[in-house]
Amino acid sequence: MADIERVVEIKKTLTNEETGEKEETDKVIFSIDRRISDDIAILDVAGEIIGDRRFDLNEAIQGSMDLPNNKGIILNLMKVPMMDSVGLGMLIGAYTYLTRKGTKVVLLNVGRSVRYLLVITKLDQVFEKYDSEYEALESFKPPETAVAL
Repeated sequence: MADIERVVEIKKTLTNEETGEKEETDKVIFSIDRRISDDIAILDVAGEIIGDRRFDLNEAIQGSMDLPNNKGIILNLMKVPMMDSVGLGMLIGAYTYLTRKGTKVVLLNVGRSVRYLLVITKLDQVFEKYDSEYEALESFKPPETAVAL
């Protein structure tokens, strides 16, 4: 079992109506956990990728690139109920940057709402998407070459 490292955690903030001060609650509304499997960084994202959260995701992706022997990144979006156009723009920018550097990026467990966003923008044809972690990990292995007899 791979070690899990929490790389981003955002808690819900409430504003005290009497004082106007912001108070952080214990409720986590956005998080990114990183696991490593076969030298591939798996980022488990939980929460909506909207607004300024794109910076947190981008930072987690960039931080994963700096890991030793990193072969690529899997973005597990199973717990992402929604992504806005700003989040999508960051995803496109990260994908473009990483693929130019020769690093593969794939999406895992893309939910209905995010999948719809990818389809209407025709980006579903750009990103490799997998429904199982095993398939996503296997996609990083070189294709087997046929041996001529």
